[in-house]
Amino acid sequence: MPIKHIFLLFSTLLLSSLPLFARNASERTHKMILATLKEAQGGVYDYNGDGLVNCIDYSCLFKLAWDKCYPERKDDCGIVRNYNEKTGMHHLFIRVFDDNHREIEVEPWAENKRRYLMRQNWDSKYNPKFNIYGETDKWLNTKKQRKRA
Repeated sequence: MPIKHIFLLFSTLLLSSLPLFARNASERTHKMILATLKEAQGGVYDYNGDGLVNCIDYSCLFKLAWDKCYPERKDDCGIVRNYNEKTGMHHLFIRVFDDNHREIEVEPWAENKRRYLMRQNWDSKYNPKFNIYGETDKWLNTKKQRKRA
């Protein structure tokens, strides 16, 4: 086998053994996402006052935590809605742009914080073609005017 093919095979095996975040997010952005997940999940509550704690709350609290911790990068983080009638997916999540301007799709209530990508959590049920962008302000403004218990 030519050396070129051996190198390609080795490179492919090496890349496929890395966690997905290592192939998608810059190291600095990955650390920022982990820190924000920890803060947002640690203090999660019914942000919008609808009686539930769900993806709306996790997404809003992630965005607020991101903006507080990284104000210079607030525009790199936004809330995205995925609505796919065929699969029954109607879900909010976070999109972060990393240092290399790559989109990182973050599941803000991922149980395993090291596996926070949408695809890692939703497999084929998630189809990015059904993403709806530009709704961050809409969801952040759903908070009802009542004090947190």
